[in-house]
Amino acid sequence: MNDVLAASLPGQNRNSDTRFLPCASIPSLPWHVAYTKPLREASVVKKLREEGAAVWRPIKLFRGPNRQERYEPMFPRYVLMQMGGERLKWGYTIRNQYGYELGNVLRSPAGVPLVIPNAAMELLIRQSDDQGIIHEPVKPEMHCGGLGSVLGGPLASFAGICTRTSRDRVWLLLAVMGGQTEVGFRRDAVELVG
Repeated sequence: MNDVLAASLPGQNRNSDTRFLPCASIPSLPWHVAYTKPLREASVVKKLREEGAAVWRPIKLFRGPNRQERYEPMFPRYVLMQMGGERLKWGYTIRNQYGYELGNVLRSPAGVPLVIPNAAMELLIRQSDDQGIIHEPVKPEMHCGGLGSVLGGPLASFAGICTRTSRDRVWLLLAVMGGQTEVGFRRDAVELVG
């Protein structure tokens, strides 16, 4: 895990100011997007916070097929921010104290900063926990006797009854060409129905 991402994760650096708390948003200001230079998200967050802006770099908790958890930026190289009049006065390029460019506020062709719709921001904030981390929805586990649907491949949209499971695989009893056939799938290739 790189240092930039680790700086914003719970348990990695409790004194970090890169976490987002929904109460830190400014109700009357719209949300904008800053596109950063590679691996400069934490620097942009720090710089904008120093200027008094509400800033959020959404992090998601990702669970791999082997059930290991890791944190990843939800939108790599993007930072969500609420900016006030001061930033509008001196431009849309974000620079550090040495003048090095860290990123830019996304603008329309007319040069106006793009605004994130309130409904989208409210949804993101609702899905985040108190640390600002967005968790994947937990998919229900497939168990024997459950009805499953195949998500992709040549048997996509076929549905069958789960006959057995293992740590990484499930087997469905499918009706194929007039007969019953047991077919094995990766767990992430099958969805529980109902």
